[in-house]
Amino acid sequence: MSTLRSEPMVRGTIVLPSSLPVAHELLERLGRLGAVQFVDMQAAALVRPYNNYIQRIEEMERIIRFLQEEIRCLEGGPGAAAAAAAAAAAAAAAPQGLVVVAPDGERSFLENGQGYVLDKVEEALNRLYGQFVLFKSNNSSLQSEKNAALEEQCVLRVALQQQQGGAAAAAAAARAPPGSPPPEALSDLEDGGANSLLLQQQQQQQQQQRNSEEDLGLGRKAAATAAVSAVAGVLPAAEIPRFQRTLFRATRGNAFCFFQSIELPFCDPKSGQEVQKSVFVVYHQGSTQSLLHEKITKVSSVFGGCCYEWPLSLKQTQERLDGLADVIKDKEKALAAYEHYFLGEISTLLDVPREGSSSLIEEWRMFCQKEKAIYAALNCFEGKPPCLASS
Repeated sequence: MSTLRSEPMVRGTIVLPSSLPVAHELLERLGRLGAVQFVDMQAAALVRPYNNYIQRIEEMERIIRFLQEEIRCLEGGPGAAAAAAAAAAAAAAAPQGLVVVAPDGERSFLENGQGYVLDKVEEALNRLYGQFVLFKSNNSSLQSEKNAALEEQCVLRVALQQQQGGAAAAAAAARAPPGSPPPEALSDLEDGGANSLLLQQQQQQQQQQRNSEEDLGLGRKAAATAAVSAVAGVLPAAEIPRFQRTLFRATRGNAFCFFQSIELPFCDPKSGQEVQKSVFVVYHQGSTQSLLHEKITKVSSVFGGCCYEWPLSLKQTQERLDGLADVIKDKEKALAAYEHYFLGEISTLLDVPREGSSSLIEEWRMFCQKEKAIYAALNCFEGKPPCLASS
């Protein structure tokens, strides 16, 4: 037939009955005997008679890849050991993970894989896919809610540190002689962080401004306008340099930024990858209803930041932290229940049907490959009933 063959080839013509079950069975038996290459007798045809079968099989392969990816994401989780123990001994001892790919899995499938039927396998895959898409969507929502609660908790912890430091500095300043600097403020400046000093200055400036405005009869409205507000939230650590430059240009330098990195990474609910984030606090003069406050919030959202309400008192911070602790526990329980349910549903896919074979999901993958090759070969045949012919 062609050059560059490792073995001598013989060309012939094969004629098959037009009945699909018979033609399918004959091609399957022929493929078990040896390697056969078919010449496309319908290369110029615009419509292939068995394309709908191939499209169905490609959709089944996509579902199998989706399930394998979900299983791969759960490997190493708290429920993975239980799922591996529930599978066969080969699955539990396999070093590659939950899905077993046996060395002789292909041979075992070709010798014992006649029991799989395309319609039944397709129905089972569609049912599993519908369930897992729904539960994955719910799991993504739970993960997003958990991340939001954790981010707000980190922001409140930073606020708690600053408020406690500001309270300690104010108490020390009250006990110190007049004109002497507070020791906490000096230690903060030596360490490179001006959080306590900043809060103390804000409180003093607000009190002085409030007293002067009350003396002038301006009232509380003007005092609120001159107050110092804060925009706090969490954004990816990689975006901090660009965020600082953009914020400086947007506010023309009329803002003070503070950043604190978060040790534990966050899991992205969309991609499943871990992202390192940091807490940011931007102080500016004016109320939370000012244009500058709105501009800072928009700049934060552009760089993927999530803003949270900055607490006004130590009591409010403690109350919100207590409430978030309960929310995080509930979300973690719900996520663990999802993982347990998912592993329970796919336990049948992780089972080994026979001794020396691969997992059921791996055998379904090989079954789809075999069926796709058979229908692709049938597309090469030409003729009308009662027979099909190809070279």
